[in-house]
Amino acid sequence: MVRVYRQGDVLLIEREYEVELEEKVADKLVIQSETGNIHELAAPVYRAGNGRLYAVVNVTLTLKHPEHPELKIEPGIYEVRTVRDYALQRPID
Repeated sequence: MVRVYRQGDVLLIEREYEVELEEKVADKLVIQSETGNIHELAAPVYRAGNGRLYAVVNVTLTLKHPEHPELKIEPGIYEVRTVRDYALQRPID
């Protein structure tokens, strides 16, 4: 079963298939949320051949954000995605 974690606007999707990680882009995952606060996970981040970002978690780690409960992330390779909420700016008739 694939593990999926969501904390606010950060979505981590475990990959069960082989991912070709090409380039290390950061020593840890840091994503700024819509509110300006930081989601942080002490896992290295790589860019794969498909252009997507992946966090490599070798031991159980904690995804932290000041406005959300901490999440324990189990070992695995996770595709990193962001989910944003947008409101349309249009007048009400």
